[in-house]
Amino acid sequence: MNFKKLMTTLLSIGFVLPVFSQSKLASKVDSLVGAYTNIQEFNGSVLVAVKGKILLAKGYGYSDQASKTLNTDSTIFSIASVTKTFTSAMILKLVEEKKLSLDDKIIRFYPGYQYGSRISIANLLNHTSGINDRNIEEKREKYDRTVLTREQLLLAELNGTELSSEPGITFNYSNRGYYLLGNIISKLTNMTYEQAIRKYIFTPYMLKNTGFDFGSLRKNDKAKGYWAETGKNYSKETPIMDSAGTYSAGAIYSNVFDLYKWHEILQNCNFISKESLERAYKPYTKTYGYGWIIDSLQGKRRVSHSGAVWGFRSNFSRIPDEDVAVILLSNYEVPGLDMIAKGIISILYGQPYYLPIKKKAIHLEPIKLVKYVGTYEILESHLVLEVKLESGKLVVYPKNGNSSVPLPESENRFFGETEESLELIFGKKSNKDIITIIMGETKREAIKRN
Repeated sequence: MNFKKLMTTLLSIGFVLPVFSQSKLASKVDSLVGAYTNIQEFNGSVLVAVKGKILLAKGYGYSDQASKTLNTDSTIFSIASVTKTFTSAMILKLVEEKKLSLDDKIIRFYPGYQYGSRISIANLLNHTSGINDRNIEEKREKYDRTVLTREQLLLAELNGTELSSEPGITFNYSNRGYYLLGNIISKLTNMTYEQAIRKYIFTPYMLKNTGFDFGSLRKNDKAKGYWAETGKNYSKETPIMDSAGTYSAGAIYSNVFDLYKWHEILQNCNFISKESLERAYKPYTKTYGYGWIIDSLQGKRRVSHSGAVWGFRSNFSRIPDEDVAVILLSNYEVPGLDMIAKGIISILYGQPYYLPIKKKAIHLEPIKLVKYVGTYEILESHLVLEVKLESGKLVVYPKNGNSSVPLPESENRFFGETEESLELIFGKKSNKDIITIIMGETKREAIKRN
């Protein structure tokens, strides 16, 4: 092979060969995932593929703790909100078939919905409908679920709650918006949502380990889900959620191989056109498109979606411009799968990445902690953090987020109880108290308010 042909070949297979062989890349990825497994921050299956070649497909930890059954590359998990990538693709397929327009108002399908004339299909897809799930959850006890159908209940919930913002303006993640999309798919195809997804996607593309009703699935490869009562002790088995509850926003189960098939189906424009995919991959507000989160890693456009349901977590990351797929499915309620996905992508591009090492917490008396109590703000994002002292421990309360208990590694350095890559370093800068917040390779500063 002459030099010109050799360079053409190397460039055509991408960024990996100039620095590492594929076997070395796979070894690095395996070591990274293994490190997270060793500190109880991953337990599940991983698949990594580049330009049509699978670099790594492997299971880590137990799929069933009681029987000591190990996770494999074929283990089946609930994928939760990764379901939205299927729902959005089905909607775009119906648009291509001229059965629907993204500009259609949902009053076409829900004439009894008071805000139906203001919300479009596009608003539902990109979570700008103004539907506020949190407000609806606060009032859910007022509805008699024993006499209402799922659709009747949804409409009652929606009509009983005002919009939180004008449609098309503000991002507000809404599962109920995707429930509406599932119902619209059902109305346009004259079959249930589940039947439509099977007919259009699962069956013709032979996704044999993908389906609905995870609770009734009878396969030896099915994982059991686990949660931790405290810290990272993921030993409590969770009951399987009824798929009717998560529906078109989160009811699908799958394994890493079938999700890789789904990546290839989209990559090759087999199900919907490149034009439709580009619509889906365009961020409309913040970083959300039509069923996909869009951001940039290593200077490349990443499209991804994560998922969380009781006992399971998922992360489906793709770099479509370079045919890269990173799939993580876990049967532990671990919080940091996206951190692992970012680390894997950094490995693929020969960039620095965070490799976790088991940390050890020390004991600090409350008198040494009280000086850190206060209100802090990350100025660039306007995120406000309340740091409190409760039962002799610091507790951090982000505004509109879940609280966390950082564990002391030294007198001023703390790490996350369930996610050790999160570090908080208390100090001073320009005579102001600050917290330096480190998440892997990312660093932010929060300044204490006076």
